[in-house]
Amino acid sequence: MSNLYKLKDTMTADDRAMWAMYMGISSIIGDKDFAQTTSEMIKCRMFGAINQKELELLLKDETLKRVYDKYTTKRQYNKLLNIIQDRNMVTEIGLNRRTYVSTKMENVDELVDAISAKRIDLERKRVRDEEKANARKKYYSLFQDNKKLKIG
Repeated sequence: MSNLYKLKDTMTADDRAMWAMYMGISSIIGDKDFAQTTSEMIKCRMFGAINQKELELLLKDETLKRVYDKYTTKRQYNKLLNIIQDRNMVTEIGLNRRTYVSTKMENVDELVDAISAKRIDLERKRVRDEEKANARKKYYSLFQDNKKLKIG
């Protein structure tokens, strides 16, 4: 973000903020198809911070603090997010107090399908893990029962 704000001659402040948001979202996603995040994390990454504590340190700089206050209000944040969505740079959907974002998927339907598939995979993994844990408990309970038997 700080490097973008040095490009005052070629970009408007809104353009720099838009690119900072895009790069922040991209850094959250990494090499995955999509990521589950929050607006707070997007704001952190937008300004180059890894987490909230680091953001607080960065915001001690008055210039950066003014920019942060300007572009992270709910209205301005949503405006920037809508701009990058309209330009097909990011696909975003909010579900259950979480924000799902993707730079690879072209529309919301693809993102919803990917989220559903991921949830199904996670549920299947949870069920498999439970079955394995139950099998281990049953196996070890057999040994405990054998110790209780008296030979003689």
